Amino acid sequence: MEESKKLLSLIDAVAKWGVYTNPTETALEELRRSLAELYAFCVNIHYDFDEEYYPDSPDTDYNAIRQTIAVNFPDFGYYYVLSTFNPNENPELYMGDAIDDLADIISDLLETKWRYEHNGETDALWFLELSFVSHFEQHIIDLLHYIRNT
Repeated sequence: MEESKKLLSLIDAVAKWGVYTNPTETALEELRRSLAELYAFCVNIHYDFDEEYYPDSPDTDYNAIRQTIAVNFPDFGYYYVLSTFNPNENPELYMGDAIDDLADIISDLLETKWRYEHNGETDALWFLELSFVSHFEQHIIDLLHYIRNT
């Protein structure tokens, strides 16, 4: 139960930047701290998998999330990232987008919260782990690096 409270608190701490317009002087530091806590939580997820079928959540409004992030973080933009996906190959330079990074993270977190509220903790933790490993872990890493260097 304690893990559930922590999960919901972390979701709210990160998702608020894509749901509510409230730019503050401390927004960047709050976001940095929340992303680091979310990362630590995700690498330590523990749950008992079940075979239950659960319905998917409704789609999030990605464009609305992006627009809200742009208001809260007007200096967010594009940045270069050196790929290190395969350490045995030469890295390549590619373009990252801080707003897209945060919007993708928030979209996955909002789906996690929906699953928690409608399907229960097990489904929420399963989805969070799946989304983290397959999708938003790299977004967190890239966004934290971007924030550190801005």
